[in-house]
Amino acid sequence: MKKIVVLGPESTGKSTLSVKLAAFFQCPCVQEYAREYLNDRDGKYAENDLLNIAKGQIQLERKAEKKTSELLVLDTDLTVIKIWSLVKYRRCNPWILDMTQKRVYDLYLLTYPDIPWAPDPLREHAEKSLEIFSLYESELQNRNLAFEIIKGKDDERFVNAVKIIKSRFGFTGRDTIF
Repeated sequence: MKKIVVLGPESTGKSTLSVKLAAFFQCPCVQEYAREYLNDRDGKYAENDLLNIAKGQIQLERKAEKKTSELLVLDTDLTVIKIWSLVKYRRCNPWILDMTQKRVYDLYLLTYPDIPWAPDPLREHAEKSLEIFSLYESELQNRNLAFEIIKGKDDERFVNAVKIIKSRFGFTGRDTIF
């Protein structure tokens, strides 16, 4: 099974891209557990909640793995929680650090902050999008992980991501992109 993670700063189209890719390639999409978790708590959280979020994300992924044998699209991974923790608290839970290293995926699609910021009560760092993007890029480079930067407006991101996935893995998806 090939696993593709979509990650990047807040409000860079990760969820939209993940859902579109899963629909196009007709495979499961693992949603971002943090959104569900934080919505249940009116957006309030403390540092120790990040461990619960990380564990919940892994549980969602394991459930989705049972539904496919070919391709799985993930709308985040523990790298997001690691970066979030480092930005917010300047440290990260050792378990999250360990699991981030152990959980390696076939391709990371890193979304560039070149689309307008969409306000959301769960988002915190509008002014730091480029800085946070650089943290993701450095993390992926330092871990020597396969990644591609996804840029573009509207459907351009989706088209670029489809081309990358098709060329790397040979998946065909639907006959047409639109």
